[in-house]
Amino acid sequence: THFYAGRGKLSTQIKTEQVIFLWKSGSKLMADNGSILLTIDTTASLVLSTSTFSMFIHADCTQTLPNDIKPPLGNVLKLTLPAKGIQVYDCKGSSNATVTYSWVFRSPVATLSSGEDENRDGNGNGNAAIHYAGPRWKSIGYRDDSAVQGTKCQSIVSDNLNAIPQLLLSAAQVTPGHLFGDVTFIQRVNTVGGIAPASGCDATTVGVEADVPYTADYKFYKAED
Repeated sequence: THFYAGRGKLSTQIKTEQVIFLWKSGSKLMADNGSILLTIDTTASLVLSTSTFSMFIHADCTQTLPNDIKPPLGNVLKLTLPAKGIQVYDCKGSSNATVTYSWVFRSPVATLSSGEDENRDGNGNGNAAIHYAGPRWKSIGYRDDSAVQGTKCQSIVSDNLNAIPQLLLSAAQVTPGHLFGDVTFIQRVNTVGGIAPASGCDATTVGVEADVPYTADYKFYKAED
């Protein structure tokens, strides 16, 4: 295996063998052991395994500004996918001496749609991806197993009343493929609904689940060419 240092962006074309890399922000590492080729431009640790593998990217949230959900310079919009689903909450009691009860967020469950045929699942419904705990987005398109898991960088109040916040997330882990394999940052914008219920959680309802409908647009960014 050979290593080359320099400047560059993230790109992948990887097969066979398990390889672990660590590199510093702003550097480019390329591993070439026959069928493996990597170039990286972000702070990251990388784990690859045979056939199905994930890249742990840890795109740098420190380059973002407080109360600002724009991704850092050097990232460009790849695609926008509208989502429709639910935000799932559980009624839980606190462990304090005086027990209080509240709705605690568990996870999103949503479907993302696309107007592009190459992104769809082939069933004629326009679905391109699913969104679930992690938070994670996974392609359900034809012959595309790509996925991305996010880490929250910034949050701002929604433009709509009584809606979940708008977010900027960095890509902490990606599974290569067409839709999400090169994603660096994700925005959640245009949120409607999804906030926890204002009542209904007490000693008699502990363990109850609340599914609150929401919609949002998810914007996926990649490194600038």
